[in-house]
Amino acid sequence: MAKLSSIGIRTIPYLLSAIAVFASTGCSTSVSDKAITNIAIADASKKIEAGSSGTVFVDARSASEHAERRIPGSIHIDLRDFDPQAPPAVLRRAREIVVYGNDPGSATAIALTKRLLKADFKRVYFMRDGLNGWVARSLPTEP
Repeated sequence: MAKLSSIGIRTIPYLLSAIAVFASTGCSTSVSDKAITNIAIADASKKIEAGSSGTVFVDARSASEHAERRIPGSIHIDLRDFDPQAPPAVLRRAREIVVYGNDPGSATAIALTKRLLKADFKRVYFMRDGLNGWVARSLPTEP
């Protein structure tokens, strides 16, 4: 008890709060936009054509948009539900991850790309033109 009294009993709640914040942020800095590697639609589509089983396409749009139309074989991840401490098994097995939204302004897709990078996934790409660009190039989709 002598050690607790030396720091002051009133300090303990502040210390516990600081520890909780430190732990919840993953003890790392944020990921900048410059850390994001873009992938062109032509290069992304080649991964599907080649049957690259190690590449996972992640749809960052809403679940209803994903159900309506998506890149074949892509999975949906809701940014709000993504837990970097327990990512889906398919991501843990992936050699590469390609994240897409609707278009270049997809804040959700950019944020999810950053979250994956922060969670220490190494080969994560952002497909800038998104599904709109994919469809504009008459590439295959599935409902």
